[in-house]
Amino acid sequence: MTNLTETGGTFSITSFELQMFDPTNVWTSLINTTTSQTLSYTKTNLLIGVDYRFRVRASNNFGWGLFSDELTIRTDDVPSQIQPVVTTNENVNVRISWNIP
Repeated sequence: MTNLTETGGTFSITSFELQMFDPTNVWTSLINTTTSQTLSYTKTNLLIGVDYRFRVRASNNFGWGLFSDELTIRTDDVPSQIQPVVTTNENVNVRISWNIP
């Protein structure tokens, strides 16, 4: 169990809450665990090209602490198709070039 020391005593963390700010502009609780051993989470089925914000906080016998700083993550998609390549003869060499999609 994770412990925090405060003014001469030790107060054990009793739970964590992980929240996500989603495209509907709502903070949603992803986990609210009563075990301090759960320190990771995998979020699936995210939308492509969307910014997601996450934050976490802990509680003990005295209540909930403040949320952490927010972390913003943008999901991405595979790159678009590259335009046709261009080849140029240069004596005994061939230059192959393309543009960034």
